[in-house]
Amino acid sequence: MTATFDTETFYTLVNEYESEELVELVAGGQLGEYPMNFCVDQHLMLSAVKEFFISGKIDDTADWLGE
Repeated sequence: MTATFDTETFYTLVNEYESEELVELVAGGQLGEYPMNFCVDQHLMLSAVKEFFISGKIDDTADWLGE
């Protein structure tokens, strides 16, 4: 899951317990290689979506990678 407020800086929700080893996944209908730590569980993802929907902010209790 990725969030942005200005279309210039992007924040990606990450799983701090996984490595950055690449794994093949289908995202948006296309096969690609993504870091394993980009795979988050459903509970974490739904919690982050709920916080963003309610407050308009990213969940500061979750781990985010800023780009």
